[in-house]
Amino acid sequence: SQIIDLALLSGDLLIALSHGRLLRVLLASPAERLRSGAPPEVRTLYEERGPSLRSLSTAGTYLVWAAALTVRLGSVDGADERTEVQHLITPEYLRGLVGSGTAEIIRAQLAPDGIALFFLVRDCMQEASIALYRCDVLVDAISARAHCEQLRYTWSAQDMRMAISPIGLFLYDARHIWAVPLDFGVDASPRVLFEPDTTARIVALAYLFVKGVDCQVSEWQRMSACSQSCGGGVVREMREILQEP
Repeated sequence: SQIIDLALLSGDLLIALSHGRLLRVLLASPAERLRSGAPPEVRTLYEERGPSLRSLSTAGTYLVWAAALTVRLGSVDGADERTEVQHLITPEYLRGLVGSGTAEIIRAQLAPDGIALFFLVRDCMQEASIALYRCDVLVDAISARAHCEQLRYTWSAQDMRMAISPIGLFLYDARHIWAVPLDFGVDASPRVLFEPDTTARIVALAYLFVKGVDCQVSEWQRMSACSQSCGGGVVREMREILQEP
């Protein structure tokens, strides 16, 4: 089995393996483990049967993983009797969305707020053509649903990856990095941010948050009820910027 993707969660490490296992490596107290020499604890969150996994991502308590024809939603705490796996994208939905029975999902990633899902699709009948989709994720105590739209732009590439920050979406292949707005609108055309001026190849991209001068904000106000009656739910809160830094 091969490591397909990694994600960080409050100091823990989430791992997707090619044969369908999703693991959580507990690294909350690395200093103690280093002193004792004990290996980190590894928990199996989910085990999927079927096609090899393509990616995983997390936002809050949500855990999302993608295979070639599906995207599923679970909890970062794993499966139990209170939290069921939800299907965000099914093979039938993907076929109707793309209009082709030969399309495959390359990667899928949640936005940091957990209310939007972005995924890349390659149509195997159209060589080197990749499209980007955004889905608004609606989760309640009964089911999870996704309403999707396609960016009006496609890439001529064999493979692509993405990184998402609170302010934007970044796609990249071995030779380019593009910036795409999180909201697909009239002015959502990708913009090239970087091209190496040598034969070097881009292999990874990460978002670094640098804390600046604090602004003044109001108290948190609850904007929604919990999406689950028990276990793995999300509550949305908002606060207003009273004074810019």
